[in-house]
Amino acid sequence: MLSMAGFWQATHISRQAEEDRMTGAFLLDASDRFEMVGRELDRSAGAVHALRNFFMASREVSDEEFRTFGQPVLDRRPELHALFWMPAEGTIDAPRFPVRQVATKDGSTLLLGQDLATEPDLRAALERSRDGGELVAILRPPLCSRIREQLCQLLILPVYAGAYDPADVGTRRASLRGFVMAGILPAKLLHQAVAGLEKRGVSLWLMERGGEGEARLVAHQRARLAAPLPPGLPPPPPPTEGRRLEKVHAIGGQALILIAAPAAGTDHYRAERPAWPWLVLAGGLFLTLLAFFHLRSLHRHALGQDALNRELEAEIGRHRLHERELEKVGRALQLIRTSNHDLIHADDEHRLLQRVCGNAVAHGYRLAWVGFAEQDEARGVRVVAVAGHDEGYTDGLALSWADVPRGRGRGPAGTAIRTGTTCVLGDLAVAPGFDPWREAALLRGYQALACLPLMEGGTAFGVLCIYAAEAGAFDAGEIDLLKELALDLAFGISALRTRHEHAVMEAQLEHQAYYDELTGLPRRAVFVREVGTALERARAHGGALAVMLVDLDNFKLINDTRGHPAGDALLRDVAARLRGAMPEGALLARLSGDKFLILLTCPEVEADPIEIIIERVAGRARAILRILEAPFLLSGAEIYMRASIGISRFPDHSENVDDLIRHADAALYLAKTCGRNGYRFYSSDISARQQRRLDLEGRLHRALAGGELHLLYQPIVELASGRMVGVEALARWRDPERGMISPAEFIPVAEDSGLIKPLGEWVVREACRQLAAWRAGGMETKVAVNLSVRQFGQGDVVEMVERMAREAGLPPALIELEVTESAMMLETGELEAQVRRMAEAGFSISLDDFGTGFSSLSRIAELPIHVLKVDKSFVDEMLTDRTRWAIVNTVIQFASHLGVHSLAEGIETAEQWAELHRLGCQYGQGYHFRRPSPAEDVEQIWRGGQPLPSAPAEG
Repeated sequence: MLSMAGFWQATHISRQAEEDRMTGAFLLDASDRFEMVGRELDRSAGAVHALRNFFMASREVSDEEFRTFGQPVLDRRPELHALFWMPAEGTIDAPRFPVRQVATKDGSTLLLGQDLATEPDLRAALERSRDGGELVAILRPPLCSRIREQLCQLLILPVYAGAYDPADVGTRRASLRGFVMAGILPAKLLHQAVAGLEKRGVSLWLMERGGEGEARLVAHQRARLAAPLPPGLPPPPPPTEGRRLEKVHAIGGQALILIAAPAAGTDHYRAERPAWPWLVLAGGLFLTLLAFFHLRSLHRHALGQDALNRELEAEIGRHRLHERELEKVGRALQLIRTSNHDLIHADDEHRLLQRVCGNAVAHGYRLAWVGFAEQDEARGVRVVAVAGHDEGYTDGLALSWADVPRGRGRGPAGTAIRTGTTCVLGDLAVAPGFDPWREAALLRGYQALACLPLMEGGTAFGVLCIYAAEAGAFDAGEIDLLKELALDLAFGISALRTRHEHAVMEAQLEHQAYYDELTGLPRRAVFVREVGTALERARAHGGALAVMLVDLDNFKLINDTRGHPAGDALLRDVAARLRGAMPEGALLARLSGDKFLILLTCPEVEADPIEIIIERVAGRARAILRILEAPFLLSGAEIYMRASIGISRFPDHSENVDDLIRHADAALYLAKTCGRNGYRFYSSDISARQQRRLDLEGRLHRALAGGELHLLYQPIVELASGRMVGVEALARWRDPERGMISPAEFIPVAEDSGLIKPLGEWVVREACRQLAAWRAGGMETKVAVNLSVRQFGQGDVVEMVERMAREAGLPPALIELEVTESAMMLETGELEAQVRRMAEAGFSISLDDFGTGFSSLSRIAELPIHVLKVDKSFVDEMLTDRTRWAIVNTVIQFASHLGVHSLAEGIETAEQWAELHRLGCQYGQGYHFRRPSPAEDVEQIWRGGQPLPSAPAEG
């Protein structure tokens, strides 16, 4: 009986040991699969966070950029089947979330344009994500019809405008840009999990826990050796008894239950019943009397028990080793989770790098640092962030990524950067290529090292180095997770840099919108805002203010003749002078082109603020005109500029900002029509004058097309004999309603409106036609034609004049072209070149209005001039004003020394004629000889029918 009891006890112990061993093996395999499924779910969530960072780093993401980002993510994650972008459209109360961008594994675009907010379950999930600002996960039928799995899991994240999520629900809703979403196929995830268990046979169930404790089946997978399910048969429910392992994994507010059990139809984890106890029992029954056999059987039992114990100890050791491996993977996974949080909320690159390094140390690593690859000749590596037990270690690294034999670029960090691959040294005590740093590393307790490249566009721009305190620390699973961390960190750095570039660009665009790039002055928007503030203050305290509009006279000539670069340089100089002339509290802005706005305010004083502002503005206007009188130096040449100023006041003229600027513009027009180089205050009749000017411009358009213009000709007389030697062609306009309109009124309008080109061409053509008709009738004379400097900036004037003369059959010598002195002094480039071409073609060149500009006599001497014309303003008072007489005499003598003719304009008396002749002037014209006359009258003068006045007797 004792032997039987002993044998029965041995049988029980053996069976229990076998059962424990199989249970341990199953639990080890199942927990490993659970860890793998949970890790992959978290990685998929990390992919959605990375996609949100991508959209938050840029205002717009093109379809190509979306595919470039999404396709590699889909390729790395087998369980991901699609990534989506759904912008928020419509209103806050009635939002729409259509799919605008999608990337799928099979290339399907069936969802494009669909509004997912129309589906109740999706709309509720979107609203929870929007209001909570966090990841939301839901299970539902697949969105893409090409996907045949029963259920898919959607991960949803909101994207807001700005680097951080707003603080409250209302602000979140108002600043929502849209949603990023990823679709996960749980069946594929479980398929990956059981892929490594073909020889064991494990079934996995993924369940979703409901609100009342119930669970529904999401997916089911079992090892390949298990018997296949008959077609159409639903998967079996998970067992409630026997060997099973259950774990809950939470993601996006959703509780998923993972259940594992041995697969039906396999016996890998079944405990086998050993046969030897039964044989021993049978022998014992027959040999109970034989003590020898009884002792021998007891000895065998002891040996078997020892072997079983050793096997169990080995299994426990393997289990503990696996637990340590899981711990390593767990710390890497925790590092990714905490670092992803920092990546989402990062707004500074250095702080992000420092936080990631700090996270690595906090989760069990001994040291972590990030280095950037320098693009200098030495190809160094600059450490930009470090955390952990450094103790000066990183200061002495002296790293490089250059590929030099036996150089420091062959170390793990340099190799990782140069090759773009991860370098792992499991034992720093013996690792090859680590000699320069080995002693310092071991002294600080570093035993293993992983160097992970930070990649962008296929090129490494830096490296993340992590040190562990135990040798052999980095196994394959841990390295895979750290690679994910390096990918996320590299993307986060790129996103921050892109965001920073966008912020800089936005700041530049904002500055350009409010400040002039050329002069650095505020633009109109800033001026209007400041004037509005000043108006409110003036209304509240009874003050006054004035708006001044400064416009450069003839600035367009600079752009037309010298080019826009010269014009820009002049505007910068003018802005600098005006800025220096501003009193404290004034605001200077650039309106457009060559127009500048100035705001002057009057402080709250007991005296009348209107009188003070009038006096202050008038004094400031005079000061501005004075500072602009000094010549400007452009490319070594002196340029003289003048300005006109229009002024409006509050409260006299308006209480509105736009009206004040408009009234100042109207006053500016008055200042220009009154001779320029002055200032005018706004008055109520100015607007009427502006309307007349606009009306005149419209009438001039019709006059050119309707033949209302005609030419008159004023004789040019040889002063010595009184004989007519030529005529000057002068344009005249008779309007059907307004009658004769003075050239002094319509020529400036033509120049400002661009009509001077067709008007000038008409004058040259008509003068050539008339000259050809005179020649055909035997009348030989010359004709002088005025050219506006504006014509030189609107085409090839030389080609135009040559063509007109050629069409009329005239030799160039019979045509004299007049250019004003002020125009020639403004230009040393294109205009002068065209004038020289005219002279070389045989045309005579006269310099009109000589003495009224600011000529450099050396310049005049170099120009191809044939006639100097003394301006009428000097001739009028030469007999009563010695200064005027001296100017006339100087011009005549200067022409004589240059070897060119002199011609006086505006001769109205015989005394003027006689004195000019006495001074040596050769030619003249004016009312004393004949007013501008029709062509037939000039012909009569030539033929003697209408004689000119006789030459004065020499006294």
